[in-house]
Amino acid sequence: MELTKRHLQDCQRIAALICELLDADACALAEYETASNAYRCAYASQRSPTGWSLGELTPPQRPDDRGNPALREEGHLHEAQIPIEPSPDTPFLVVLWRHEPAPLTAAQRERVHQLVEPLITARAALQRSEQDTRSSALLESILQTLVDGVITMRADGTMLSANDAVESLLGYTREQLIGSHVSMLMPEPHAAAHDAYVRRYLETQQPRIIGRGREVLAQCASGSCIPIQLSVSEVKDRGEIYFTGILSDLRSRKLAESKLRDALSELEASQAQLIHAEKMTALGRTVAGVAHELNNPIMSIGTFAQYCAKRTDDGDARLPILHDIEREAARCARIVRGLLDFSHTGASLSGQESPQDLAQIVSRVCNLFSYQMRREEVTLDLMVDPDLPLVCISADGIEQVVVNLVSNALDSLRSVEDRDPKLTIALRSDGAQMELTVSDNGGGIDPTTENRIFDPFFTTKPVGSGTGLGLSISQGIVRAHGGTLTGNSLADFGARFRVTLPLGHSSPSGEPR
Repeated sequence: MELTKRHLQDCQRIAALICELLDADACALAEYETASNAYRCAYASQRSPTGWSLGELTPPQRPDDRGNPALREEGHLHEAQIPIEPSPDTPFLVVLWRHEPAPLTAAQRERVHQLVEPLITARAALQRSEQDTRSSALLESILQTLVDGVITMRADGTMLSANDAVESLLGYTREQLIGSHVSMLMPEPHAAAHDAYVRRYLETQQPRIIGRGREVLAQCASGSCIPIQLSVSEVKDRGEIYFTGILSDLRSRKLAESKLRDALSELEASQAQLIHAEKMTALGRTVAGVAHELNNPIMSIGTFAQYCAKRTDDGDARLPILHDIEREAARCARIVRGLLDFSHTGASLSGQESPQDLAQIVSRVCNLFSYQMRREEVTLDLMVDPDLPLVCISADGIEQVVVNLVSNALDSLRSVEDRDPKLTIALRSDGAQMELTVSDNGGGIDPTTENRIFDPFFTTKPVGSGTGLGLSISQGIVRAHGGTLTGNSLADFGARFRVTLPLGHSSPSGEPR
């Protein structure tokens, strides 16, 4: 502003000097305006206080125009127009008004040129400066309206500018940012290593993030960190190196990615359920095919055991064994029928539940495996709380679950060589549910397959030693009772399977049992 004021004063002084030099009543400096295709009087000086306005001193727009009519009537004639063109884009005219016109000499014209050309050059510089100022203001306005944060800094990390988006994104004020080191926006260890990163780049010119984009964490004024996409570019100006950082908020994208991952997980779960349903359908067809083949020999075994028992004296030691055979044959037949119904409808337990003493079921299963445990020198630790309540269950179904869990535990204990094999069965109640745990100190569950142990047809046993259906069917039976079956490896050795059964379980029809 001060430079413009001084420039105007210089122009008026030179115009007055030209009036004196050429004995003119007035001297005007006129600038050509492209938009109006005409000259406009920019600066003027009057030798005497005539009161003429700039408009009256405006030069003629046509060659045959002899000047302002009002001035001509007063005897002041427009005589000379001296074109001065420092560049094709900035034509100017020096317009002289004299009462007694006389031709200008070449020396006079040259002198006018010498006086005016520096002023015109200075005016052009001022106009360029104004344009630069307007361009800078426009650029600043654009930067302030950007959605992404923009920071400029020197090579030493001192921040020079930050737009409004940076304040909104990170919570700092512009006063806190400008003049501070950019490392304040970085969590450790990157904050402490920032200067070393820049030095390495300046020495090697090998960028790691400069000229590229990278996902990083930004330190907010609140102390929390948010994910951003950081793009850094290098700018050189008059030998100085500056860096510009563009910060894009990634929180919305991260949230969308999280929702997408959740959706994919749900889709995978749905696909797994579909596969499970297909496998169960295949299981149903398989069981339906073998059920008739199994029922006949099972019924024959039961009938033959019953026949032999009737013809055995009461005191005969073989009689309890025959009763066991008869009872287990009947249970096998019920299990085959239940498995067939369960694989078809998932509700084979409907109508089979009744109040049962779970401790007796556990005791019977332990008796079934007593010979195997003695032979394999397995120590059984049976812990049953006294006065346990009855639980409404299908005795055959839950007994099959306990048989599967004990059988798997004994299979795992066969691999134990450096410690005494031990099987622990615990049964307790907290008043709301019954809890049964079967633990062993065998080889445990492989962490890589732990999440698949309940999948149908999945087994870690050697070929021919297992079908991979035991745990899957057991879990289905427990779920049909409204309970849960889970398994996990123990800290030292072995695995633990936990069955929970609600004491207030309702049948599939919704009626309490």
